[in-house]
Amino acid sequence: MVEALKYDVMSKKEASIKEGTNKLKYMQNSLTYLNQRSFEGFIELIKKGNKITDSTQHNYDGVNI
Repeated sequence: MVEALKYDVMSKKEASIKEGTNKLKYMQNSLTYLNQRSFEGFIELIKKGNKITDSTQHNYDGVNI
């Protein structure tokens, strides 16, 4: 379930970057996420081998001033 949540967040981050809008503001609260079992679709994607990588993180060497 934790991996499904990570997948959900990463996909919303990617969509935010591509569309130029903040898709993370549409995250469900935790009670709704659990009660509606919103994570199940992401579990199925993970089981099928779909991976999403975090392209929003950058590796910086040194201090960026």
